[in-house]
Amino acid sequence: MERAMVLSSTAPIQPGCCRLREALTRQARPVGNRVRVAGVHELSRPQLRSQKRASFPSSKAFCGAAYQSVRVHREVQDAPKVILGCCTVCTQDRLNSHDSMITILACRYLSTSTSLLAAMTVVSMDLDESHNVTQQPQPTTVEPLIYMQAPPASRISYFVKLWSLKIAQRAGFAIIRALNPAPKGIRPSFLKTYPCRPHLRNRIFIPQSRKPWEQLPVYLSLHAGGHALCDAQFDDEFCATLANKLNILVISIEYSRAPRSRFPGPTNDVVAIAQAIIEDDDLPINKTRVVLGGFSAGGNLALSAAQFPEVKDKICAVVCWYPVTDFSLSSLEKQSSRPYRNKKDMDDLKDWASLWQWAYILPGQNIRDPLLSVRYAKAENLPSWIYMIGAQYDMLANEARETIFDIASLDARERVVGLDEFEKSTYKWKLVRDVRHAFTHDIMNGRSKATEAIDKMRTEQMMLSVGKWLLRGPFGNSQTHS
Repeated sequence: MERAMVLSSTAPIQPGCCRLREALTRQARPVGNRVRVAGVHELSRPQLRSQKRASFPSSKAFCGAAYQSVRVHREVQDAPKVILGCCTVCTQDRLNSHDSMITILACRYLSTSTSLLAAMTVVSMDLDESHNVTQQPQPTTVEPLIYMQAPPASRISYFVKLWSLKIAQRAGFAIIRALNPAPKGIRPSFLKTYPCRPHLRNRIFIPQSRKPWEQLPVYLSLHAGGHALCDAQFDDEFCATLANKLNILVISIEYSRAPRSRFPGPTNDVVAIAQAIIEDDDLPINKTRVVLGGFSAGGNLALSAAQFPEVKDKICAVVCWYPVTDFSLSSLEKQSSRPYRNKKDMDDLKDWASLWQWAYILPGQNIRDPLLSVRYAKAENLPSWIYMIGAQYDMLANEARETIFDIASLDARERVVGLDEFEKSTYKWKLVRDVRHAFTHDIMNGRSKATEAIDKMRTEQMMLSVGKWLLRGPFGNSQTHS
């Protein structure tokens, strides 16, 4: 049996949604095998579905048009608040979770709680106890998507931009460190290289409270930078703070960077160095309590390296901070998934995604390879403990959310309830409010004092949250390997 629900709208709908105007009016409710639209007329379910199909070639296009409506009404100050007009269709008692989640996401970020209440009410009606809500089964095989070589003009532009950024970043950071040396408290205890990668220096942070005989849990950290910029030194403050707060050993792993080392080079570096660290008897490591974590590109590498059996069998958990998980989506597709649509909202990645992709991925590569786009990784190939963290004002937040939703096998109801946060068994997701990409690091220019204060507060809160999760979970049990 098919059922259809339509959220009401109190404002005119953008032209992109005009073909659904009969359904996007003041009220709609299911009546028998039809949908009654108050004040207009009735639409049968086949008619509603055919109208949607004729107007928009896909659910993504349909939801994109609905999002456009929300964006317009938010930016026109005099316009009344709008509850997104969007239909959620259940076929054979299975919810199209993409449509329903887009609806909730859009309403979630409108400033009126009425919008969220209305959205939740509609979805809860559609997911009542009389229906068996199950997750759409994931395909057993994923169709390859080949990365094509950029045009010559684009390649030249990318090359100039990337190496300009590299030079500026290295010079700028060197000047800052020369004029303002890092305090002793955040410097690494020592640096160490391994024969498997003698050119890569790893930074070891031993907590000040460690007893001489203690064997400590270890957190292996991977820095951000789009696989092309930054180095392990950028994480010194975070690593030193985490080590001393939790009384654990923190090691910031260095990996080779694009474009000199492209996929899977950095992943192979992480796999080799992680093994070497765990097998290093000179370090005070409790080998049953090892966690791999990373920021942005480092979060991608953490999930990539964790799929290798030689790493997966030796680590307990993965912690991913605002990671990139799906290279098969274009920058425009990622931007369209953002629930915030105000022009003043900034996204630090929207103008750089294609550059990072060109630097890291060779032409001819399948960009749906689960070692590259970890969105396609299977839960059974990953450690059993995973904590995924997203930033509200970040175009990568939705793909990170979808990744952990699939890994944790959430059903439709759980996905709706867990949009901002959920914890199920050994899996946890948290969307950090009011922050942008890289909120944990003071490396973004043009931030106001108020923004810096919020970032600092949220970083401290999340460090505490991650610490509690680690201590009661992966670090709290000596035999927590997947």
